[in-house]
Amino acid sequence: MEASKLQKKKNTISKGKLKKTIKNVICRPDQVFWPEIMEDNRLRLENILNKYKVKMPEFKKPHWKELMLIPKENRPKPPKIKKVDGLLFGITECSHAIDKYQCSAIILESAVNPRIIVEPILEKCTLREIPVLCMRDLRKLTLLNFGVKTSCLGLRNECLLDVYNEIITMYTRLKPTDNKEIDTYAKMHIKRIVSKK
Repeated sequence: MEASKLQKKKNTISKGKLKKTIKNVICRPDQVFWPEIMEDNRLRLENILNKYKVKMPEFKKPHWKELMLIPKENRPKPPKIKKVDGLLFGITECSHAIDKYQCSAIILESAVNPRIIVEPILEKCTLREIPVLCMRDLRKLTLLNFGVKTSCLGLRNECLLDVYNEIITMYTRLKPTDNKEIDTYAKMHIKRIVSKK
């Protein structure tokens, strides 16, 4: 005697259809300008940023068996890493600096996934005419040079002028001149966000 099988319902949503639906919701219908630099420009920019490398203090974290015996307030803590004056780390810090007109240029991680995370930064930069570049392996570079793993690196106004000049020259080559729809949409979108606040 065979076991009876349950009949499939016709109204169920398959896994593939669900993924497509979510993807359609997350993706933007308009085109976003993504100024990704080529390998030779990436190496040039990396060499300039290497000049400002911070010396990382050595810290060997003790094993948990040793830490357990030490009271919490007396446990060894990693030494603080000195920040480079003029650099902004992270999406939030860069976004606040752009809003206060304190940011002169932005470098983004080109492999950030999903891109929608950094698109507000791109739109603000387009609106305020701040040069922005997308660079591969930015997270690794910032971790090695500055001890902070970040997808968004900003420059303060009138700081690190050699880095700023290099970003400006690369950005002017990449900036679209004929596609005004991207700039128009970004300006309209930012104005809507600002008016709601």
